[in-house]
Amino acid sequence: MFEPFHPKYVPICRNFKFRQYIQPNAKNTQLYKVTEKILSGNVRNIWIDRFNKKVNCRKRLIKDVRANLLLKWMHSNFTSIPIILMMRHPCAVAHSRLKRGWETHLDDLLKQKDLVDDFLKDTLDDIQNCKTEFDEHVYLWCIENYIPLVQFKKGEIYVVFYENLCSNPEEQLRDLFLWLEKPFEETITEKIRKPSKTSQSFSAIKTGESIIDNWKNQLSTKQIDSTMRILDHFGLDQVYDINPMPKVKDPIGLLEDR
Repeated sequence: MFEPFHPKYVPICRNFKFRQYIQPNAKNTQLYKVTEKILSGNVRNIWIDRFNKKVNCRKRLIKDVRANLLLKWMHSNFTSIPIILMMRHPCAVAHSRLKRGWETHLDDLLKQKDLVDDFLKDTLDDIQNCKTEFDEHVYLWCIENYIPLVQFKKGEIYVVFYENLCSNPEEQLRDLFLWLEKPFEETITEKIRKPSKTSQSFSAIKTGESIIDNWKNQLSTKQIDSTMRILDHFGLDQVYDINPMPKVKDPIGLLEDR
C-alpha cells in the first residue's frame, strides 16, 4: 500500500495534516477508524494501489513517508503491527527533495500546537527564521526522525539505515527478517538491488553514481555545515555527521536524556 495517509490523494485522510502529529495516549476516534481501515487493507484507490498488481492479497506492506509523527500513537493503539523506520543521511534526503521540487509544509507542522508544545519549543524561532529552502528540508528531516527516536523504546520499533542496506544488504535484511520473525529467502537480496518505482531519472541508482555519498558532490560546504549545525540542535549529530554512513547501529535510546 503506497502512502495511504496522504491527505491530498486519499479521501478518508483529507482532514489530516500533511504530516499529522498525535500524542501517543490521545483518544481520537476519527483517526482510529481511518487507521484501522487502512491497516486492515480496506482502503483502495489509484494512488494507494499504483504499485500493487495483485487482486487478492493475504498480507500487507504499508509504505508511507509522511506518517512518522503517527508511529508511536499507532504502536499504542495497534500493538501487533510491526513498525520499521528507515533513516537516510539528512543531506541526501534534503538534496533529493529539493531536486524533486517537494515543499516542506513546515507551516503545517508549526500549526499543530501539541507538536510544538511537546517537541519544538526550543527550536521554534530557528525554524521560523530559516533562511534557505535547503535548511527547511533539513529541519523537516530532524523533526520527522527526532520524534520517533525519542518516543520509542528498544524493541518497539526497528530502525534500518538506507546506507547500510545499500552497502551490506544481505546482513541488514537477515537482521530485519529475524526481528520480524519471518523466514529469509535469498531472492530478497536480488530484489533490493532494483531501482524503486519512484526513482527519478536523476537518481544516483539510475545514473550509475554512488547511491550513498553522491550528495557530497552536489552540496556546498555551507549547506553541509548548516546541516551539521541543525543536527546538533536536536542531538542528531550522534546519528549522522559529515560522513555518509550512520555513526550507530541502533539509534533508539540514544536521545533519552533530551
